[in-house]
Amino acid sequence: MHQTIHAILFDLDGVLYIGEEMIPGADRVIRELRRRKIPLATPAAPPVLSCVEWCGRGR
Repeated sequence: MHQTIHAILFDLDGVLYIGEEMIPGADRVIRELRRRKIPLATPAAPPVLSCVEWCGRGR
């Protein structure tokens, strides 16, 4: 069965970064999802950085 990914929901801390450090490879994942135009979201409450702001940190 083929399924389409409509969006990805990431918990940031411990998944994409620890403290101020991006987890190795997280930037490649974000770039690939952007290339595929898959929307990203994070369940931060309250959000310190939007996903768009955070995703730009690894460039």
